[in-house]
Parts: sequence; C-alpha cells; structure tokens
Amino acid sequence: MTGRVLLYGATGFSGTLIAARLVASGVDFTLAGRNAALLAALGERLGRPWRAFGLHDPAAIDAGLAGMAVVVNAAGPFVHTAGPMMAACLRVGADYLDITGEWPVFAEAMALSEAAAAAGVMLMPGAGVCIVATEGLLALAAARHPDTVAVQLAASRHSRLVRGSVRTIVAMNDEHVRARRGGQIVCSPSGHRVREFDFGAGPVDAVAVTWPEVITGEFSTGIANIETYAEAARPAQLLVRAGGLLAPHLKGPAAGWPAALAELWPATGEEDVAGLDTGFVLVAHCHDRWRRVTRLRLRVDDGHDVTAVTTDAIVRAVLAGNRAPGFSTPTRRFGGDFILKLGCAEVLKEQP
Repeated sequence: MTGRVLLYGATGFSGTLIAARLVASGVDFTLAGRNAALLAALGERLGRPWRAFGLHDPAAIDAGLAGMAVVVNAAGPFVHTAGPMMAACLRVGADYLDITGEWPVFAEAMALSEAAAAAGVMLMPGAGVCIVATEGLLALAAARHPDTVAVQLAASRHSRLVRGSVRTIVAMNDEHVRARRGGQIVCSPSGHRVREFDFGAGPVDAVAVTWPEVITGEFSTGIANIETYAEAARPAQLLVRAGGLLAPHLKGPAAGWPAALAELWPATGEEDVAGLDTGFVLVAHCHDRWRRVTRLRLRVDDGHDVTAVTTDAIVRAVLAGNRAPGFSTPTRRFGGDFILKLGCAEVLKEQP
C-alpha cells in the first residue's frame, strides 16, 4: 500500500513533533487542522502542503481527506474528534490512526470493526506512547510469565504535562473507574481503589484510573483481568475522588467550566523542560492462578517524543502494507516489543 498521509491537528504540541519526524523520514504527507493561519506558517516552515477544515461538517471532512491513504489524528480531546474522523475514513476508504489514550475512543473503534473490515479500512487508535508502551508492557509480561491470569499496570508521575494532555484528563473526568475482570468491564467509584507500586525508589501509592488497556488488553494479549493505576500521593487521590463526585454535576450548562480551566494551564515548550528527566516508569504486577506475583518494569523515554517516533514508524509500516482491515492495536499488529525495537524504552531488572 502506498499513498499520501494526512496529519490532522498538525499545529498542536504533539502534532508538530510528529510532523517534523515525518519530514525527516521522507513521508509524503499533508498538514491539516482548523486554523488556516497556523497551518500556513507551519507548512512554509516544513515545506509541506496543508488543508484547513473542521470536524462538524461530514462533507467538509470528506473533501479534506480526498486522495489520502492514511489519516493520523493528533487533535484532542479525541472523545470529540475521533468519531467524526473515523466515520469519514470509512466513507473515503482511508486507514485511521490517532495518538489517543482515551478509553472511549477504543471502545468506539472496536464497535466499528466489522464496518471497517467491510470497507477495507484499518482503525488503529493509540499509535502514541499511551498504548504502545502500556499495552506493550502487558504483552511482554504475558510472554515472559505465560501463567499470568491477572495484571495490574501502573505508571509513575510525569514531569512534563502539556495543555493538550490536561484537556484530555479533564475530558475523561468521570465518577467511575473501570477494570476488566473475567473478561467483563466492572466499575467502582473514582479515587477509592489504591495500591502500592515500586517504580524504582521504594513503594508509593497509585490510584486506580481507566486506561485503554482495560478495553483492549484482552483483545491484544488474551489477559481477561486487568486493572490500571497512576502514581498519586494522598492529595492527588483526594482530587481524583473529588473529581468523580463532581463529574455528574459538570454536565449541561456547567459542562464548559472544566474545559475552560484546562485552558489556564500554561503552554509548554522545549525550553520549559530543559534539564528535566521527562521519562517515566511502568510497572506490571502479574498474578498467576496460584496467586504468585511477579513484577516487570519498563523505563520509557519522554512520552511526547516517543509518540512522534512510534507514530512515524506505524505510518511507514502501514504504507508498506503492514495493515489489516478492521480494528487493531499496535501491540496486536507489531508485537509487545515494538517500543523496544524502536529504542524508546528498556526493560529494567525484574523485581523479586
């Protein structure tokens, strides 16, 4: 498969990193998004064509996607942008990729799998670090410990949080956290489930959150019991709990307040993180049927930089024909060691 690529959301923080990577790889792609002025400036700087269109008019989206073989959506929150873009890809016959870590997008894409297969289109949300690293660790744990029947995944605190990521966190605010148990999705109140994980400096608390692996992990690895956590000290745990309690009330006329607060988050550039260690650590606690626990840790480079690397690699793989119509995940398609092969992560010494 050959053809042109459309990068939507190209002027955002992650979008510009992906664009630069695609240029370096020699990929034939077109910049896209809503802001014509920003696209024109970026297009001039990178020497790439651009198209400006929003996602409210299906006809405008179809025109924007005309002639494209692959669409990369880098415009979040993806709970608002993925649906219209996936629907358009089914109409025009273009493969869909995005960099989301928002679990509803994966559920929506999985529901569209049969229609996508019939249209000859691949739907692969999660081409960025959020699923490539986390679900990759899940797959590595399953491969190294084949008796595993349940896994708890956790991520250490990130030192680099850009405005787009804050928008995503706000969009995912919910009164419930989800887990997979016995192949079924179960819910519990947000902020109430806490476990200890050792990310390398001793045990610390992590609070349960809903990651995409709860939705996709069994599909990609066969593991039917999955819980996901994020490092959180007591104040952060209370904030998660408060957010869950407030979530039902932040609808209707009040729905705009959380998004407005997210826009107050300062813009972040490379100069803001100079000298900082912006990587993070993932931990998997693997339980077998005899309740024995083994642990696996993965050190991952800066998430935004990794997203650019993984997205570029997946785009080139898809253009080369490594694709399958219907829903898929990077782990299912490229293997759990994909991020290791790209040099973006390393497995740390296993803990006893």
